[in-house]
Amino acid sequence: MHNFGKLFNNLSQTTIQTLLTQVPHTIKSYLPRETIFTEVDFNRQLGILLKGEVQIYKTLSTGTELLLKHLNANALLGIGYVWGDAEYFPATIKAVRPCTVLFLPKNSLKKLFSLEPIILDNFLDAMNHSFLYLTNKIEMLALPSAKERLLFVIMESCQTNTSMPLNKSRLCQELSISRASLYRCLEQLQDEQYIQIYSNRKVGLHPCAFK
Repeated sequence: MHNFGKLFNNLSQTTIQTLLTQVPHTIKSYLPRETIFTEVDFNRQLGILLKGEVQIYKTLSTGTELLLKHLNANALLGIGYVWGDAEYFPATIKAVRPCTVLFLPKNSLKKLFSLEPIILDNFLDAMNHSFLYLTNKIEMLALPSAKERLLFVIMESCQTNTSMPLNKSRLCQELSISRASLYRCLEQLQDEQYIQIYSNRKVGLHPCAFK
């Protein structure tokens, strides 16, 4: 049984299944590294990640892939591009693990909104979170040094959790820096008592940070 995530929050599995029988939709599976959306090849549909993990990249003019976001099951894909007339998708979405994605075209979403107003509320709430994330991402990328960008990422994650996984490969991709630069930034932030690194491969804010 799938957890249909944010779009169907506060609805029972029975209600969700009944609603889906009333609208056209497709379910597709993807293997690791397989592309779901690209900048020039995307469906104007909302994707619901039923299972697996994906990463969203932006390919820079230099050819470097900048990691924008890592998403797990129940995430919504392409939420800002179901409506509108943009001729390209601003990023590439690839599967990290085997994925299953449910796609809903615009007309199906419209019908779901009319059948169950809670779905419209959930959609708008997800749009708001997506906008806030993009705003924070722009703020992070505008910071002048890799050390400041790394601290920003850790601070954002620790707003809802006491620590975050210290996934060095993902951090290098997200910050677009080398491993050597990442190690140097981590060491500096730890020496300056902004962060503390735990033995279970997690990192959090130091108790003395910003005091």
